[in-house]
Amino acid sequence: MSYIYSNGLCRTALTYLGGSGEYKERVLRAISEMGVSKLGDTSEDIFKQWMDIKEDYHQLSKNTKITNYQFPLTEDEKFSLNGIVERLVAVITEWLEWNGGQIAKGILHGKEKVA
Repeated sequence: MSYIYSNGLCRTALTYLGGSGEYKERVLRAISEMGVSKLGDTSEDIFKQWMDIKEDYHQLSKNTKITNYQFPLTEDEKFSLNGIVERLVAVITEWLEWNGGQIAKGILHGKEKVA
């Protein structure tokens, strides 16, 4: 996929995070949006950071009721989820900056790889 398209995924994920609605749902939508990306859509280091965040989110959701909208988050779950969101925003920002630099150099596509 192109750097331009993957930057669009990043912007959409940020829009979901900053949108209205239940916090858990907004985070899930942002994670899902970024989940479309593949190795090669940004630098390998940034992509690895994203995969670590994705794994941490899935581990949290597997071990808690975070994806069950009938239950409110506990304080510990909120703390854990907020940490994941902070890391997600940081990696998305880095992703946009790195891809923007590549685009500015006229490099529009990374080498797509299987993660």
